[in-house]
Amino acid sequence: MRCYSYKKHYAELFISIIGIFPTINYYLAEFLTSFELPTLSFWFYLIIYGTSAVSYIYIFFRMEIKSLLAVLIAGIIFIFTFIVSPDSYRIALGGEISANYFAVFWFAVFPPFFLTLTKIDLSYLTELFYRFGIVVVILMTVSYAVRIFFIHIPLTNYMSFAYQGLFFVMLCVYVSVKKRKPIRFMLSSAACVCIILAGCRGAALTLSVFLAIVILTAPGMKKGIHYVVNLLIINLGLIIFVYAEPIISYFSYLWTAGEVKSRTLAMLLSGEIFSDSGRGDIQRKVIAESGLLPNGLYGDFAASGVYSHNWIVEILCNFGYLIGPIIIFIILFILIKSTVIYRRENSFRFFWTVSAVSMVLVKYMVSSSPLITFEFMFLTGLLVNMLYINNKRDSISGRYIIRIISVRNAK
Repeated sequence: MRCYSYKKHYAELFISIIGIFPTINYYLAEFLTSFELPTLSFWFYLIIYGTSAVSYIYIFFRMEIKSLLAVLIAGIIFIFTFIVSPDSYRIALGGEISANYFAVFWFAVFPPFFLTLTKIDLSYLTELFYRFGIVVVILMTVSYAVRIFFIHIPLTNYMSFAYQGLFFVMLCVYVSVKKRKPIRFMLSSAACVCIILAGCRGAALTLSVFLAIVILTAPGMKKGIHYVVNLLIINLGLIIFVYAEPIISYFSYLWTAGEVKSRTLAMLLSGEIFSDSGRGDIQRKVIAESGLLPNGLYGDFAASGVYSHNWIVEILCNFGYLIGPIIIFIILFILIKSTVIYRRENSFRFFWTVSAVSMVLVKYMVSSSPLITFEFMFLTGLLVNMLYINNKRDSISGRYIIRIISVRNAK
């Protein structure tokens, strides 16, 4: 006897394809370019944009009452993109199709958020992300190993390399532990090492915060695991403290000899590991251009030539001091409420809440932009879904539904 929580899983499949395919394409391209082979980016983005177009049609045909909120938000964003500031649409429409801000936002960033405001099966979505995420983990690890340890060429872009797969590595680590999959956990751990060695401090910090929260607070984790993990962390810290000088000397030798190419090691050896890399100057320049009235989407791009590296500064610049604080308050309220409700729940809702807190309050506070990567709006929309749309805790997996129905039939 088969039973499903929902008849079809189109929304979950659309979200997975739109959210994960850009990441798979990135690491596959990183691997192929190592051997000077052509990439498959055109075909990947053809699939992504095609799926996004279908997803818009899908959601408009469903037109649930709660989905009207997504339509309203889409209209407001569109207005802020093309009417408020001439610089907005000039910046939005520049670049190739895979780097065009307008195309990226409306076909790779906004659709997953759009779809989370419909009724979705959270367990099914998590499973899809996990299966696709394992592919991301493997591609990330292989492409890093090939470029750094075999061909000895640097990464194309260390920040993109680390941030592109960060969210999926976090997911794979958590789910592999929950499902007791040792091989997949080891693959995920290898990807964690790649993120740290890539040299993107924001990605390494976000990953560290996420792992710390999971280790210390995750429901269902036995106390013995807590003690073992804490003991390992303490021992590792003591080893590094006692043998810091020979470890640094050894890596310094490898770096000088050209055997290892790691931005993290380079910044550590040069003493620049705690520098802000000019982010403070960028944010001061953006704040100076902000005012009561909005500058339109990409207003921070117009002010400084790059994104703000801080989502709060970006919102204040783009939406102004009248509207910006309201948006910031709503986002923080959603994060706080989700944390209060789901912090003790032994389910995937805990993972989505912790990942949202880690990404929004760490990654997007020090780098990246909600307008060019999908995680910010997707995770915010997913928390809204959990709190107000699927708030009846009905996202348990199918096998439990089958057991319940089987018991009822037996009676």
